[in-house]
Amino acid sequence: MIIKKKQLLIDAPCIIGKKERQSNDSNNAFDPATVARILEEAKAKADEILRQAEAEATKMLNEAKEKRQKMIQEMELERQQFKKHLGEVSQRLNILMSNFQKQLEDEREEIFKELIDVLRILIEKIAFKSLDEVDFRQKMNRIFAKLSEVKTAKVILSEKDAESFPEILKQCEEMGFEVVRSSSLKPGEVLVDTELGVLDGTRKAAVMLVEKLIEEVFGPVGTSEVSQTVQGETQQH
Repeated sequence: MIIKKKQLLIDAPCIIGKKERQSNDSNNAFDPATVARILEEAKAKADEILRQAEAEATKMLNEAKEKRQKMIQEMELERQQFKKHLGEVSQRLNILMSNFQKQLEDEREEIFKELIDVLRILIEKIAFKSLDEVDFRQKMNRIFAKLSEVKTAKVILSEKDAESFPEILKQCEEMGFEVVRSSSLKPGEVLVDTELGVLDGTRKAAVMLVEKLIEEVFGPVGTSEVSQTVQGETQQH
């Protein structure tokens, strides 16, 4: 390699000739057309990127709106279905309650009818609705037993019993009791007036006894209704 001898100073700048400087200045200079083209391309790319971004944003926004609308529709559908189900359940519950109430009322009515039937039988025995000779004689024997220590008494009988039971009239005379025949008393009824008080063997007294028994067993609620039925049964006979 041949190195031309040339004096170089390390710290001294390199001297460039005028021709070389002009060449470098010419190479570094930008053509206006080129600059315009580059700017146009950059602007076009920027606009494209912006359009893509706007399109993507619009797409995402529309998808979000669709999802939101779909969720609202599903929630509304579920609400309508729940409302319908609740209405059906409420309707079935009302039907069940109505049927239960009707069954309860039917059962209560049936039990009450059975109770009335039992009371009618009880009244027939206590109030002497259908008496035979043995019943009335037993009744009078119990009355005479209570009058064993009574000196004077007035025995009031129905006209029919006075004719049907002459032996009872004779027993009253033997005990020194006055016998009175009454058209207001029904067969089986008897009143005995003594100095100690009155023995009441009428149906009315028996009904009052039944009322007390009913009230002791069932309480005062409903006693008046049963009592009216009892009174009606006794007044018919």
